[in-house]
Amino acid sequence: MDPSPASETAVLDRSAFSETIELPALRLEKAKCDPTVKNPLLKDFVFRRPKIKPILHDPTDPQKFRLLLLKEEAGKDLSGLPDDSKSFAESAAESLTSVPLTFTYDEMSAEEVLRKLLFEGVGRRQERDGKEEGETAEEVEGGRRSTKTEEKENAGDDENETGGEPGEIPQSFETVGHIAHLNLRKEHLPFKFQIGQVVLDKNAHIRTVVNKRSNLKNEFRTMDLELLAGVADFSAETKENGLTFAIQYDKVYWNSRLQAERSRLSDTIATGFLPTDSSESGESGKSGSETRALLEAACKGKVPVVCDLFAGAGAFAIYLAKRGIEVFANDLNPVGTEGITENAMKNKVSSLVHPLNMDARAAARHFSEALGLLGGQEGGCEGEEKQSEKKERVVHFIMNLPELSVDFLDAFRGLYNFAGIPASAPGPPCIVHCYFFSRSDPAEEEAKGRICTALGTAELPPVRLCEEVRSVAPNKRMYCLHFILPELVLRDSSASSQSSRAVASSSMPAQSGSGKRPPAAETSEVGGESGGVSACGGGTNSGLKKVRRTEGTEETAEAHRVGGELSAEPGGSIEQPTTME
Repeated sequence: MDPSPASETAVLDRSAFSETIELPALRLEKAKCDPTVKNPLLKDFVFRRPKIKPILHDPTDPQKFRLLLLKEEAGKDLSGLPDDSKSFAESAAESLTSVPLTFTYDEMSAEEVLRKLLFEGVGRRQERDGKEEGETAEEVEGGRRSTKTEEKENAGDDENETGGEPGEIPQSFETVGHIAHLNLRKEHLPFKFQIGQVVLDKNAHIRTVVNKRSNLKNEFRTMDLELLAGVADFSAETKENGLTFAIQYDKVYWNSRLQAERSRLSDTIATGFLPTDSSESGESGKSGSETRALLEAACKGKVPVVCDLFAGAGAFAIYLAKRGIEVFANDLNPVGTEGITENAMKNKVSSLVHPLNMDARAAARHFSEALGLLGGQEGGCEGEEKQSEKKERVVHFIMNLPELSVDFLDAFRGLYNFAGIPASAPGPPCIVHCYFFSRSDPAEEEAKGRICTALGTAELPPVRLCEEVRSVAPNKRMYCLHFILPELVLRDSSASSQSSRAVASSSMPAQSGSGKRPPAAETSEVGGESGGVSACGGGTNSGLKKVRRTEGTEETAEAHRVGGELSAEPGGSIEQPTTME
């Protein structure tokens, strides 16, 4: 993270944006103003913009007459109006005139300012001023010009498409609390600090403006952000559907465009796949409704329990816990695990949310082995509930790492064996919700080879449902594949013998969940709060087991959550919720 704002040569010169235009105006008697403005023939041609009144006092007779400003395209002789509108205006007005109107930076919309900055010479003049003081265009860009290939990779990596089409102004940005996040195109980079200042000036709730400057390549796939304007405060708080999330935006991946998907998946799990209007494609030879019926049957009458393998700051976990569902939320990033604990406390669901800080494969096996898939079919722990009150459970695994989730499906091979479920005993149904990208139709065909290789099967799972989440780039879409794990995968004996069983007990004292970041290579506690809890995971959010994050393994650099996209609902804009107008 670059903590420095723009240099002096990149400071926005607001005085350079003043502009004076001549607007056509109707000289009207005071009493005729209101009916004239509201008349359907003329109302669409009245000059309207924030902070400027369309009706002015006539300086020659301010007591009796007013001047009604029309849009510039109407023309001084009203030749730009339709014939009926022109006739009405001429009959209503005492006379036609024009009014010079000066717009300053404060009166301009963000779109107008950016258009002048990028395409009408204002920015070029300011850039030349910067060069005169010894700074080149390359230095203004910080030497970080990206290639077209990199731009495409960036767009697909975090799906925050805010740069607009080539030759256009930046159209929108993601808002996370007080932070505005832009993805600027190559042609915008010489003016990045000025653009950031415009965003800051035109949005009262924004205090920090950042731009992503490289792909998500580090261990935890957090974004490399550059501060463009405002203060370097990346501890944000954002709200979604009545829930509150604390986000350390420079250290944990978060994408607001997943808001609708978080709500949809939590509804799907909570209701047990009751029919919805979602876009879907079912198993080959079966309709989506038939496949959904099979998934619904697997869930019917059972208590859902969830293991989120790439939980980030715990968004899915909090949504589900608010529905009364117990969730084991894992993330390799220790800051993400802290966020899970904090967000569970903020939303008063700590008793249902159990943070884990492990790589994804180890987390799936630990969840099965140490917790016994929550007691197998019977669920619960002895003495925690009466035998007569025990209920069967259905286990859901969420895998929201769309670039790599498919490759982690091998984590489920032999899961019943890790759980200690005898071959003669039925295990709980296990349903996977796996996110992935695809450019083909049907979507799962593109990922079929990787899915089958990871699961160790010749064919895709027989009961599956593929739902489109959203478009993330031209010819690239994000999907969620829901499927029931076949028993032959869950009882795969080869997986048991090959496993390194990376989960190990530790003698380190429990951390209190106070928000201190645990050392990356040291032992992290599974539970987020101090105290004890039984192996079934009931009670408070605490001491299930202390587990050691596996280091130096092939999956370590990948086993974390990247999230998905920017949602239009909380997505920021310069003057409107979703666009910079």
